[in-house]
Amino acid sequence: MTSKEINVSYAKPAPTGIGSECCRLSQIRGLSLLLAFAIAARIHVALFYEVNWDEFYYLSFVYQYENGVLSAQLQTFHVHFFNWLKLISSNEVTQIKAARLVLVILQSITGFFIYRIARRMLSPAAAIFAVLCYFAFSFNIRMGASFRSDPIVTFFLMASLALVLSEKLEIKRLVLAGACIAIAVLISIKSLLYLPTFGLIAIALFCDSQTRSKMIYQVATVLVVALAVFVVLYFYHGALLNLTDSPAADTVSRSFDKTIKSATFLPGFFYLKYSLLYDLFFWITLIYGVKIACVALLPKKRLSRQDQLILLSFTFPLCTIFFYRNAFPYFYSFMLAPATVLCGLAWDGLKLNSRSSKETTVVTSCILFFMALSICYHGFILPKKKPLQSQQEFVDLVHTLFPSPTSYIDCCSMISSYPQAGFFMSSWGMDSYIQEQRPILKSSIERQQPTFLIANNRFLDHARLAELAEPLPKQLLHQDLTALEQNYIPHWGALYVAGKHLYLQADTVDFMISIPGEYTLEGTQPTVIDKQWLSPGETVYLAFGKHIAEPTLLGQEITFRWGNHLYRPPLPSGYRPIFTGF
Repeated sequence: MTSKEINVSYAKPAPTGIGSECCRLSQIRGLSLLLAFAIAARIHVALFYEVNWDEFYYLSFVYQYENGVLSAQLQTFHVHFFNWLKLISSNEVTQIKAARLVLVILQSITGFFIYRIARRMLSPAAAIFAVLCYFAFSFNIRMGASFRSDPIVTFFLMASLALVLSEKLEIKRLVLAGACIAIAVLISIKSLLYLPTFGLIAIALFCDSQTRSKMIYQVATVLVVALAVFVVLYFYHGALLNLTDSPAADTVSRSFDKTIKSATFLPGFFYLKYSLLYDLFFWITLIYGVKIACVALLPKKRLSRQDQLILLSFTFPLCTIFFYRNAFPYFYSFMLAPATVLCGLAWDGLKLNSRSSKETTVVTSCILFFMALSICYHGFILPKKKPLQSQQEFVDLVHTLFPSPTSYIDCCSMISSYPQAGFFMSSWGMDSYIQEQRPILKSSIERQQPTFLIANNRFLDHARLAELAEPLPKQLLHQDLTALEQNYIPHWGALYVAGKHLYLQADTVDFMISIPGEYTLEGTQPTVIDKQWLSPGETVYLAFGKHIAEPTLLGQEITFRWGNHLYRPPLPSGYRPIFTGF
């Protein structure tokens, strides 16, 4: 199908004069410079902004696959693209930084796809402005290239959109578009949220096609290829895994029930309010673009019915913010990518309107000025307030103390190269945990005997929980919290290690060791352990099971700390949690 067949002109508009051409070129240069600045900010964020818990969890799938224990067949296909990360460094934070840089590249190519789609209907300057709106959005600056599924599936979906909206719908482009859709769904089933967009585009192309039978064949080609590639890669991926997980249908059903069916209206309103403050001009521009698309009229140019439907189809992913439970800041890079084309439409609407050029210049200058401020703040200032250096140093310390893989407890598999005991303690994970009422951590301690614990969320930091005046509204089951208190002691910052605090107020005190190993005795007086005299600073191997402590001074306090005088660097001044949120 050619542009002539679908009644769209791809010819570049002829300049009306030297002054007009110079103005057009200066617009393009200015927008391109600001876009380059936004990409530079994205690179800065990738290298210096705090790593979120989701990114460690996403990395853990790569190691599960490498170790032959990955059991989830759906939404883990990314492991084939990132198994090289372990060669970068032994530090997981450094690995995530490398992955982020790759995703910055993917995001830059996504920007190129936005430009290609926008050029179908808009001027070059408007198309660049659409890309700039995507890259200058606050949440997209901070999390658009975070190590999650969102930037990856956005890349594949926008590639598919650019292909189906090509000037010529050649068979190779249709095949590639179907393959991109299939890979996106394998990586994350949230890709299905783009289906209404693809559906309305197909209707738009069909209605204005001069050869409708050919259009049906082209749509069928994309669908058949997408289904075939999905099936082939799904079973190929499954053949490489240790499959014990539920089938894909159950995964899709559970995800739908949790993220859509059970969600409230505007579940991410807290983050939307932040965006309305910092991205006010973006939303005004977008709304203006939607208005133009609805009335199908640009100044001095009427949009075709096909263009109107295509432009309006780009709003469907954006509408998911009203009902999608996980509309967190990282989701904005996924839902806004197509919609930013409408921002480009607004640019052309401003530049072609009947107002004076001076008034239009003031409006567009204000928009660009506030975009530049957003880029500066979210791309360069915020990473200094929320740096990843402390996380990197913490991970280095853990690898120093435990140089070989050992099981541990945390909320998100922060030491992704080591086997985690427990579960992913996201808001979704905690809801499921509380609903099931099953003491997972207690069972994990009995079964896997994790040597250390990272209190990288408030539920696990039992020493600080004991200091709270009121209990948290949501917390661990009593059996799990008791198991943590009885088996782990604070070591350094958020790091706990296996150990016991004992108050010897009787002639003999029985205590239980669930995590066997060499322990160092800490205290001020010698103690008799299992008939063996121990002085403070001496080590003893404590096997799994019950032991007997006899004080040399009634009422003395002793501590058994896992390891042989386990190293503890000086604590930095002031407490700062490992994760500070979105």
